[in-house]
Amino acid sequence: MHILFFCTKLFLERYFTICYYFCNIVVLFMNTLIKNIVKSLGLSEQEARVYESLFGQASLGIYEISRLSKVNRTSTYRILTNLEKRGFVHKSPKVKKIEYTASNLEWLELKLKEKKEISESILESFKANRSLLQKRSNPYGERINVVHYSGKKEVQQLLWNSLKANKILRAFGFRSSREAIGLSFLVKWWNEMVFRGFEYRMIANPGTYKMKYETEKLTKKKFYKPNFWILRSIKDSTLPIRHETLIFNDTYSIIQWKDEQIFGVEIINQTIADQQKILFDYFWKAAKPFRNQPVGR
Repeated sequence: MHILFFCTKLFLERYFTICYYFCNIVVLFMNTLIKNIVKSLGLSEQEARVYESLFGQASLGIYEISRLSKVNRTSTYRILTNLEKRGFVHKSPKVKKIEYTASNLEWLELKLKEKKEISESILESFKANRSLLQKRSNPYGERINVVHYSGKKEVQQLLWNSLKANKILRAFGFRSSREAIGLSFLVKWWNEMVFRGFEYRMIANPGTYKMKYETEKLTKKKFYKPNFWILRSIKDSTLPIRHETLIFNDTYSIIQWKDEQIFGVEIINQTIADQQKILFDYFWKAAKPFRNQPVGR
């Protein structure tokens, strides 16, 4: 009999403990849900806590609201005044002391529907005027795009993109590009550039031209010899060139390689490209014409 009584008591204690914790979890979930709903309607964290402490209550005074929401009384009073103006709470008709009640569930549902309609209207307006907003978001009215290239194949594509040059392709030459992209692709690129017929201006250090001349000796029969490739040389002490640079249209590109590592970056932006053209033209005037002009890069 005692054992049965003990077991029943133990069972009931555990049952009520589980029920207690379960109820707490449900209450916590509901409190969080209410706060998230009103925060989506524009309430701050403190305002949401004040509203949640009132929700489901008949009416409460400022002291009780402050205690439940854990917001000091001065702030609670200010928040309640603001919430009343916005319709979230109402003063209770009691005469002796000021008490507040929260707007009901139907009022919340109405506000959420209004917000949804406004959001959908704004979204439609955004879609309809996206092109105008795009121009406003970019003060220069230009596209800005940065593309990274890694490895031989990708850098070959970067170099091929320079064939889009309109009239002039400016370049700071570094060593010989065949080290990075291979001799056969360099020949293909060069012949295509000759076919398209734009002017090619290159500034390089004297040591770079020696390396490019070695490329010409390897490929002399495969290259066309255009009269629009203009080369100039600049001393390392004036401008040490440590990577290949290509400037054309609205594009500024760099290529760098060492041993098996090769990468490139292509920046498509008119303002940046124009600034780099100014810098190139400045050094172009300072550089000296390269008399023994090889063809290979």
